[in-house]
Amino acid sequence: MISCAVVNRINPVSRPISSSIFMAIAMPRMYVARPDKAHAKHCKQFLARSATPRVQMITQAEIRSLLTYNEATGVFSWLKKHRGCRKDLVAGSVNKKGYVTIIIAGVRYYAHRLAWLYITGEFPVVMIDHKNGDRADNRICNLRLCTMSQNANNSGMKPCNTSGYKGVSWSREKGKFYARCRALGKVCWLGYFETAESASAAYTNFASAAHGEFFNSGSAA
Repeated sequence: MISCAVVNRINPVSRPISSSIFMAIAMPRMYVARPDKAHAKHCKQFLARSATPRVQMITQAEIRSLLTYNEATGVFSWLKKHRGCRKDLVAGSVNKKGYVTIIIAGVRYYAHRLAWLYITGEFPVVMIDHKNGDRADNRICNLRLCTMSQNANNSGMKPCNTSGYKGVSWSREKGKFYARCRALGKVCWLGYFETAESASAAYTNFASAAHGEFFNSGSAA
């Protein structure tokens, strides 16, 4: 069953109007046909964006007035009572992706970015990499600035990997293992090999040179 709805640009609340579903996108009389589920999803996203506060650039002085940071453990604690959290209570929580986040003045920050600000006095404008791959380990010695590609280089073995070695896959057509590695924005082909071990050795030799300090073999620590 298809219904019809119009979204008011000032107060985005849908209301049924006819047998087809429409949504205003630019001008009050401009509409785009959408199915019910897509319309509901769009309205939900629109309301979420409207309710989300703009990210603010917190300063080192502000964070030090609210939190204390333990360099040895990478853990933040509240210096004073804050929104129901008592003094000395560990700040933040771990999200679904494994990162620790802390809410300050209605804005959710990643703890590793706050740690960098707390120590260096500069809010990072690029990505921050966890050297050991543990996203919840926010010790300053485990953090470093990086590009998106460098951060990807330091990733572990993908869950879908069946060879047991990072960068190594099995070719049914050839009946052999093959290795490949992403470097400098492109995938580099390293060839076919009789064993997974030999393919892994080729990947390790190439990736360690191409990725430098961000090289990650993918093996369990």
